[in-house]
Amino acid sequence: MVEFHQRRLWKRITPAYDDGAFVIFLDDQILNSPSGRGLRLPTRELAHLIAEEWDQIKPQDKIELNAMPMTRRVFGVVDWLASHRNEATDQIMNYASHETLCHRSPKSSPLAVRQCKAWDPILDWVETELHAPLKPIEGVMPLPQPAASLINFRTYLDRLSVFSLAAFIDMVTLLGSFLLALAVLHGRLKPDLAWQLSRLEEDWQIEHWGQDQEAHERSKYLKEKFINACRFEVALHEDNVDLSAQTS
Repeated sequence: MVEFHQRRLWKRITPAYDDGAFVIFLDDQILNSPSGRGLRLPTRELAHLIAEEWDQIKPQDKIELNAMPMTRRVFGVVDWLASHRNEATDQIMNYASHETLCHRSPKSSPLAVRQCKAWDPILDWVETELHAPLKPIEGVMPLPQPAASLINFRTYLDRLSVFSLAAFIDMVTLLGSFLLALAVLHGRLKPDLAWQLSRLEEDWQIEHWGQDQEAHERSKYLKEKFINACRFEVALHEDNVDLSAQTS
């Protein structure tokens, strides 16, 4: 087991295949989570992404997990999410119950027209393809959504791997929308478009009141985190190819 030090103490980072999963060797020791749990990864691509993060650490650098999004997400999976899955799913389902795309400006406002044009296709897709219709409403007050739709969403989440669930949770919280994250997972939306749709109201404010530099920088930071979550999800669907013959 590799212990966590403030500096890099290893020379080689090697992804390897081991009995149905992928592991990371730092020199001759397997990389485990901070709590000592085994880091067994589902795909070669994810193993390589994590290995790249560790390989970028220079001997003089401190190990900063906040700057290692793939590693940090995997650590979160094995040290917390795997044993708190139901709790995490309950929390993220609150976004579905209060879906942002369902809360609209008054119909008489120009913003409402833009919301309908941008968001209605997603609501239509969810209803026709996923059989989970949701009701739009004016304002921010909560509206009870169809129970059958929420059950469909919950069933879908329960079928995800714990790694995909981790990526999805991050996508939802960063987008502020359950449906936009779901559309990305299903390939209905590209990440850049999903992000654009999630910022519709913010962009409207900028058009009318101008850009706030601090808000702009925060938006860039959050988008980068969202794109990393999408990259993580894509990496989960690479073929499990045996690395043992490819690494030394």
